[in-house]
Amino acid sequence: LAAEFPQNADYQRILGAVYFWESDLLAKMGRTREALDYYRRSLAIGEAQAAADPEALAGDVAYALVPIGDMLARLGEHQQALASYRRAREARAADAARDSASLWKRGSLIEAQTKICSSLARLARRSEALSTCAATVALMKRTTVEPTNASIRGLFAVFYSIIGEAYASLATARVTDDADRRVYRETARDM
Repeated sequence: LAAEFPQNADYQRILGAVYFWESDLLAKMGRTREALDYYRRSLAIGEAQAAADPEALAGDVAYALVPIGDMLARLGEHQQALASYRRAREARAADAARDSASLWKRGSLIEAQTKICSSLARLARRSEALSTCAATVALMKRTTVEPTNASIRGLFAVFYSIIGEAYASLATARVTDDADRRVYRETARDM
C-alpha cells in the first residue's frame, strides 16, 4: 500500500516501522550490514515525514538514529556512529525540552548521551569522553525515578554498564598512562 499511495503519511509511517523492526531482527541475527541498510530506510521515511511536521516526528527520527549508530559501532565505524548518536541527542534534547515531565523522553536523551560517551572512548578522545560520561552520570542522578519503576531503572542499569565499558576502553587505550589506567579501571568497576 505504501508503494501504491506514496503520499499517504500513515502508510509511509507504517512502512518505516516495518523497516525498523525488520532491521532489529536482522541485527539480532548478526546481519549487521543488512540491518544498517533497513535502519537507514526507516530513517529516510522518518526524515521525509519530519520535514512536514518537525516537532511531532523528531522523536521518530532519533529513534532510528541510535540503532544506526549501534550498527556502525559494531562495524568498527566509531566516527560515523558518533555522528549518528549526536544527531539523535540533538533531536531527543529538543523532544525532552518540549515535554520535560516525560521520563521516557529524558531516558531517550540519556541513552543517546551514553552512546556518545562510549563512542568517544572507543575513539580514544579522552577529554571529550570523560566530560561526556560525567555529564551523563550527572543527568542520570538529577533524574528522579520511583523505586517501583523497573523499566527506567533497568535502562539506567544498562546505561551505567555502557559508561563502565567506556571507562574500560579508556583504560586499555595505548595513549593512557599507568596512573590514569588504574583510575579508569576503578571507575569502570564502580559503575
